[in-house]
Amino acid sequence: AWEQRKLGEMADIVGGGTPSTGNPEYWDGDIDWYAPAEIAEQIYLESSQRKITELGYDSSSAKILPPGTVLFTSRAGIGKTAILARKGCTNQGFQSIVPHKGELDSYFIFSRTEELKRYGELVGAGSTFVEVSGKQMAAMELMIPSTMGEQQKIGTFFCHLDHLITLHQRKCDQLKKCILKRCLCRRKVVMGKIVLYHGSNVEVKEPKVIKSRRLLDFGIGFYLTSDYEQARKWAIRTTNRRENGKPTISVFDIEESELKELEVLKFKAANGEWLEYISLNRTNRFAEGIYDVVIGPVANDQAIRTVNNYLKGYFMKDIAIQLLLPQNLKDQYAFKTEKALSFLKFKEVRTT
Repeated sequence: AWEQRKLGEMADIVGGGTPSTGNPEYWDGDIDWYAPAEIAEQIYLESSQRKITELGYDSSSAKILPPGTVLFTSRAGIGKTAILARKGCTNQGFQSIVPHKGELDSYFIFSRTEELKRYGELVGAGSTFVEVSGKQMAAMELMIPSTMGEQQKIGTFFCHLDHLITLHQRKCDQLKKCILKRCLCRRKVVMGKIVLYHGSNVEVKEPKVIKSRRLLDFGIGFYLTSDYEQARKWAIRTTNRRENGKPTISVFDIEESELKELEVLKFKAANGEWLEYISLNRTNRFAEGIYDVVIGPVANDQAIRTVNNYLKGYFMKDIAIQLLLPQNLKDQYAFKTEKALSFLKFKEVRTT
């Protein structure tokens, strides 16, 4: 059950302060001291740009905040948040949220950033600029799970989701710069072309992105592989499952240069990042529309058992990764958009 509670009942709201900038003895010490300009897209903060000394700390109204504190910018630019990974303090541009132990989960309240921001902007007032006070933040009413365990489960879910989003963005940026400068794993290249095989029970000359009733490794998409034997296995398995047609391999190619025009995500191995992505897709929790093409290992029968056991909670992520890494998994390409499919060129059909 959920209940309505005031933020100040579950956390302390703590402001900050600034030592005199004219006294060099107050600066360049060992105490992290954050300013609002440092709060950007990062989730956790481990070190501040400027640091203060013990003398500087004692001379100001800054307060030491413990790890797990959610920093909340309270002035112009209200509502930027981040979580302290280690203790530190802030200037007066914050009203930081220090959760009470056993009453409020740090990542749960961090996941409510948009609500905190809207509230701060609504109630903030000031003659020079909008500002929200600690008293106002403490009075904010929130719907909260009645148990800490439920808060932590929700917080953990959003933590994984945020990590995946960050990972995807980082990979997308990296792939844009360098993926086509490297050799794509296990592919056959002919004069700048990547040859790919699609295994099914019918020939496919004009591929389409069709939503399957089955939850697949990389979500919705038209699946191919650069490994002919892997495509043959797909063809046989699909024919047996559908109980009609015959094992058929449709052959396509795509110019390497054309991949530069697409948003591509590539996993080099069945590692932790791959496991998270597979898990989200196989539990129907991943939002489509981010990538045109996803490239990575196929979860074979043994690998998918490992993934399923991980999803059921039979063992932890690190154990699942150790079981996955030694496996020699073939590659698969999921073409997920019509734009991506438009670059595929049909070459021929082979029957097995």
